[in-house]
Amino acid sequence: MMPEHSTYKFLEDVDELKWFWTYAMRPLKPHEVYFISTSARNKRLNDAEREYFNVGRSEMWHKEIITGDDYARFLKGIRRCETNRLAYLTKGGIPYPDKVLVLYTNIAPVDAYSAMTKQIDSLIAAQRELVDSVLKNSRQGIEQAYWNIRHSHTTGQSVFARSFSDSEWVDIDSDIEGYDNESGRKAIEGIRDFLCAEPGKGNFMQIGTEGGFHWLVRKSKLSDIGRKYKADPLAVIIQFMRSAFAANGITVNEIIKNKNEMIPLPGTIQYGCNTVRVLNKDDFTEDLRLHDWPDYVEFQPSP
Repeated sequence: MMPEHSTYKFLEDVDELKWFWTYAMRPLKPHEVYFISTSARNKRLNDAEREYFNVGRSEMWHKEIITGDDYARFLKGIRRCETNRLAYLTKGGIPYPDKVLVLYTNIAPVDAYSAMTKQIDSLIAAQRELVDSVLKNSRQGIEQAYWNIRHSHTTGQSVFARSFSDSEWVDIDSDIEGYDNESGRKAIEGIRDFLCAEPGKGNFMQIGTEGGFHWLVRKSKLSDIGRKYKADPLAVIIQFMRSAFAANGITVNEIIKNKNEMIPLPGTIQYGCNTVRVLNKDDFTEDLRLHDWPDYVEFQPSP
């Protein structure tokens, strides 16, 4: 059950990553940063593996904040996630297995100014907790306050994860089963035709993941759908997806707006077996680029 490699591995397809950077990642404003994170999810483990590895339902175990609007820095952030396996261990004291690993990116940049003010509030609260505990002569309170102070840097990272700025996209997460067949392809083609007709070609991305799809819809196009159908535009799209899958006998576990704004990053490996990819790249023309295509090439050490 032990992993084969000494380091965690996430990035599999650099060109896929470059495409996503070019067409999906909105350029940063002066007060914004990008945020990526690594997670372990136990849903691919059997009972024996869950007991052996002792991995929770969802554990975010590393976070990277990329402070510049630069592909090379974004790529280096991913590489910092590919650390020695002994740097991050499960509650069982052993490295995470590949089949639980996911690298997420926030589709919305982080509002660093908002995050900073929230962190200041958090630090003041930690200071107040320590003073109050000393005045009350509460040993337990003092120990807890010092623990919070020691871990204030991780609290700051968590604040950054939740401080969303304006996003180019809205994410619809579809968790489905049994779609890799003729009926599934028919349903998906119908959904794509609907999205080409409504937000429009080049205004949505179909991202294939291990459990279904993330559909990124350009936020600026939603108001037109809302006026046309006189309804919540996301509800219109989600209902169409549900109906298309149901009509073709596809099992739908969940189709929802993804409120945490996190998706598996295209170009990376999900659960050790699936390379996350944008499946409708041909819909996008050069005029839809949000960044120039990166010309950065990583240094390759001699063998």
